[in-house]
Amino acid sequence: MEKIIEIIGKTPLKDFIPQKYTNRLKILNLSSGEYFHYSEKELNSTFFLIEGMIQIKQTTQDGVDLNYILLDNFNVVGEKKLLFGKEGGVDFYTIRDKTKILEIPLDIGIKLIKNDKFKIFLLKLHCEKLHKFVWDISILHFKGVKKFLAHNILTYSTDDKFRFKNMSFLSEILSIDRKSLYSAVKKLEEKKLIIRENKIIKILDRKKLEEYIKI
Repeated sequence: MEKIIEIIGKTPLKDFIPQKYTNRLKILNLSSGEYFHYSEKELNSTFFLIEGMIQIKQTTQDGVDLNYILLDNFNVVGEKKLLFGKEGGVDFYTIRDKTKILEIPLDIGIKLIKNDKFKIFLLKLHCEKLHKFVWDISILHFKGVKKFLAHNILTYSTDDKFRFKNMSFLSEILSIDRKSLYSAVKKLEEKKLIIRENKIIKILDRKKLEEYIKI
């Protein structure tokens, strides 16, 4: 099994985490649908996504659920507790098998954040994530469900194949009601941009799908 220090060495964290802390860190190897933090619990860790995909669900003070997805590239959740002292009620769970997460306890995170370079690094990740969330929401609200779905298919596909657990699960993570989701898939199929085969949506013409979103 790959050691924590080897995993860290393959990420930008190698420049910020002293070896003396590595025995306190954890690697979480999770399957799709596993929660690794519940909103009812106090957040006492920062989680760095090494591989896989995570769903973040946060309920605002107005009772609105905000959902957004992190890609399988390096990213972070729970960072607001370190940066701003408060995270709010959040649920973190995986939406892809073989998701690998590095968990850093809060007390170590507090020591690391005293390094200005690490703080800037964390702020950059936070801002990039916020920008992505705003961009995704703007596509949904200003361009509609079909283009929002097309955007997500393009973003999260591998080898032009977008894999998902089932339509109900896809409806939940994209925050689209099932009727609208089925309708959007059908419309994109009619335009010969995609084809759905069981739990896979295949992109038939990536360039045309990209152009479709821009219109």
